[in-house]
Amino acid sequence: FSWLVNATYQLNAKNQITGLATRQTYWKPNRNADALIAPEATWIEDDIFRIYQGRYNSSITNSALFDARVSYLKVDFPLKFQPDVTGPHTTELSTGFQSGAAAQGFQFYRSRTSGEFTLSYYKNDWLGADHDLKGGYQFFRGYARTGADVLEAVDQSVLNGVGSSITQY
Repeated sequence: FSWLVNATYQLNAKNQITGLATRQTYWKPNRNADALIAPEATWIEDDIFRIYQGRYNSSITNSALFDARVSYLKVDFPLKFQPDVTGPHTTELSTGFQSGAAAQGFQFYRSRTSGEFTLSYYKNDWLGADHDLKGGYQFFRGYARTGADVLEAVDQSVLNGVGSSITQY
């Protein structure tokens, strides 16, 4: 599911405001599905991606342009265990078949706020040439969080149903 709204309003001949908002949502109830992976060993991926941005643009003169943008981005990207999981991740070494929980669950989160302000000035035939001068300021503040989980803190391998190795976290 996704949507996008982009609207522009012309305040007058020299000033314009633009707003943009978008959201994309992906619901993947069995990510990583495969003939050798039991349904309960797949992930649930419910990720959401959002962007919001505002822009102001002004033609100060025929030679000067001011542009300002502020935006916000937020991404949630989890890979969760299935709710009906009854045991840790298990790999049958004789076939490669995986059962139990997914090997690991993950949580990824990012957000960023940014801004950009610029002033451009064009001067033709100045000092023997045309010149485009531009100055401005940019900033951003970002945040990220990641995490991993292993069900019951165990990943095990079996050979023909008999324990072969175990990794404990």
